[in-house]
Amino acid sequence: MAGEIEMTAESIPTVNEGFTRGGDLTLRSTDGIQFSVHSILLSLASPVLSELFQNGNKNQVIQFSENAEVLALMLKFVYPTSTPAVSTMSLLNDGIRVANKYQIESMKTRLREQLVLVDSPVSVYSNPLGVLYIASTHGFTAEAGLAASLASEQCDFGKGDDLKKVLDAAPIGVLNS
Repeated sequence: MAGEIEMTAESIPTVNEGFTRGGDLTLRSTDGIQFSVHSILLSLASPVLSELFQNGNKNQVIQFSENAEVLALMLKFVYPTSTPAVSTMSLLNDGIRVANKYQIESMKTRLREQLVLVDSPVSVYSNPLGVLYIASTHGFTAEAGLAASLASEQCDFGKGDDLKKVLDAAPIGVLNS
C-alpha cells in the first residue's frame, strides 16, 4: 500500500544501536549482546564502574548481569543524550535497580521524575498501582503517597477483586525480589 513503511531486519533498530564501535571497552549483556563503550564516560557516571575499570578490565569483554534492554537503558542515561523514554513498569523498576547498583545518581533522579510526568507511560497518572509498587520498593516516599492516594480512588482495598488488581499491577519481578 502507498505510504506504508516496509520493515526489514536491516531497518529495525537494534538494542545496542549507537554502541557497536568506537569505544575502548566492550560490555556483554546476559543475553549475549555486546556494547562498545567509552570507559571514561562510565567511570565519570559511576564510582562502581570506575573502580571496576581501574582493576585492569579494560582490554577484555566485561560480562554484566543485566539483559541488553536494561544495559542499553543505563548507557543511554550515561551518555550525553536526551532522557530516554521508559515504556514499561518492569523496565523502570530494572532501571532504578541498576542505577542503585552502579550508583548512577543522575539516572535514578531522571527515572524518578518519570513517575510523576503527566505524559509518561510509567507515570502515577497512567498507572498508580504500578507506581505504588515501584515507589514503595525504592523508598520514593512522596511518589508512593501520591500513588496511594490515586490508587485508593480506583480501588476499594477491602475487596478481594480490587486486591487482585493491586497484585496484577506489580511489575514482573517486584514481588519476587
